[in-house]
Amino acid sequence: MVVLLRNEYKIFGFTRNKIDDPFFNDCIIFDTNEDLENILKNIQPDIIFHLASLTNSEECVKNKIQTLEINGLLICKIIDKMGSNCKIINASSCEIYKGNGTYEIQEDDLNYNATHPYAFAKLLAHQMVKYYRESDNRWTANATLFTTESPFRKDTFLIKKCVNHIKEWKSGFKRILKLGNISSYRNINHAYDVANALVLISKQDRGDDYLVCGDDYLSVKDIVINLYKEGGLDLIENSEKSLFYLGNEVIIEFNSYNRTFEAQLNGKCQKLRNLGWKRYFEGDLFFKNLINF
Repeated sequence: MVVLLRNEYKIFGFTRNKIDDPFFNDCIIFDTNEDLENILKNIQPDIIFHLASLTNSEECVKNKIQTLEINGLLICKIIDKMGSNCKIINASSCEIYKGNGTYEIQEDDLNYNATHPYAFAKLLAHQMVKYYRESDNRWTANATLFTTESPFRKDTFLIKKCVNHIKEWKSGFKRILKLGNISSYRNINHAYDVANALVLISKQDRGDDYLVCGDDYLSVKDIVINLYKEGGLDLIENSEKSLFYLGNEVIIEFNSYNRTFEAQLNGKCQKLRNLGWKRYFEGDLFFKNLINF
């Protein structure tokens, strides 16, 4: 939102549930997809950034039809309701390639391999956005996103868990944090950089499909170690016991047994870089922002 305000956009936000954060006080709350469609018709926006989706893995499996409707069909309904002058950017996901295993996604990569209801729904949206552009000559774009992190993430997410744990430990409340598998890899990007990418996409004369990612991925273990280091806590790993120590004290327990296959998805982001996009939050600056926000 801050990125859009700096670019002098008049912003209308939409949510199904009230968000307990003054930053989102002006969001319009709607109950049904029909409510949203009617509101959009009245506002007649010039640009729509479609970011909403069901993301909880268990919820997506339990509610497959709802997942298809929200993550897949809703963007189609929005495009159908809007005029041809409205630019519509859809937040797609690298998860639509996850079945390829360890894989580097290329620009305009057609090797889709969804393995989960969330990914199948995202793939439906991705393909339909492309269809509207190519068959109906609409200004539509897919921004294929990878792991996106922000200081505003909920406490249930890995990095926010670690940040809160670091602050607790430094304040004297020394509890052991329990983590799951830390051997997986993430191409991780700051929400500020992703927002700048979306704005840049919206300024183009024609819609297209873009990868939005950094040059490489990091293991979750390295992400955790770097976070704690930036917070002033140097972790010592004992891989045999699946523990991290701070001095002689156990600070983190983790699951060293990888029970499920973890895809390692990377991306070759070239189109955006050709337009001049580059990440601001790289390396230590990324971790510093998440710790010190």
